Amino acid sequence: MDPSWNEYPAAVDGDPVLIEFDEAASEPQLREELPALARIEIEVIAPDERRLPSPMELRALDHEQAQLEDLLAKHGTGARVIARVTGLGAREMVLAEPEVGRAGFVLRKWQRKIEREMNVRSAEDGWSFFDQYVWPGAAQRDWIQARDAVADALDQGADPSGSARLRLGDGSALEVALDPGAITEVLATLPEEAAWTLEW
Repeated sequence: MDPSWNEYPAAVDGDPVLIEFDEAASEPQLREELPALARIEIEVIAPDERRLPSPMELRALDHEQAQLEDLLAKHGTGARVIARVTGLGAREMVLAEPEVGRAGFVLRKWQRKIEREMNVRSAEDGWSFFDQYVWPGAAQRDWIQARDAVADALDQGADPSGSARLRLGDGSALEVALDPGAITEVLATLPEEAAWTLEW
């Protein structure tokens, strides 16, 4: 994943999805230059019981996205992929364009190359769609922060099966599992913007 991208897990009707997004998509200049959004859905050929791609197919999907990005640049469309949602038997990419349909001929060329079923539709409400369904809210930002804190703890030798202490700004501490989801659940009970650190 590009260093400017981030990710968080979600669920739709109980099925897991992974939402990945370009942090640069919050920049006003990018949104002004690329006001049109397209949603590109391609099939996952062999989803598992959770309707997710296998690790092998996930690598293939990532490679195919890289091919699309190369074609977009080669043909000077000015468009760029700003997010992708993987799950429910598909991968959906969000493409930002200077105008509706600018990258249409590139997408058709790309589909012939990857040989997957593809559905392309315009996000009629544009960036409002992105902000509502893709861009992380407070809970998702908590998960991202917790994920990074857990990764740092593990890098420094913490026991992955052990517990940790969530040290709050007032000096109190709460015992939590060394897991981003468990930490996020605790953070949801705290005042917004509450300061915390992870100890183990």
